[in-house]
Amino acid sequence: MLVITCLLDRVAVPESALNIAKERPKTWLVGLPLCGHNMLNEKGNDIKRLMVEFILNTPSDEVKSAKLK
Repeated sequence: MLVITCLLDRVAVPESALNIAKERPKTWLVGLPLCGHNMLNEKGNDIKRLMVEFILNTPSDEVKSAKLK
């Protein structure tokens, strides 16, 4: 699982992302600096890069098992 949070978000606070990541093994947790609640407009290119990196580095058996949960 990939969890991305904006470190300056006061609505979806970063602590919530941390709690989600703690519950799932092998979770990538990324905190984007200088980013508030408008994540896609503020850090869209960073998010695209992180998603591609995550997909390319996640073994297919882990993706399949995640779908079953």
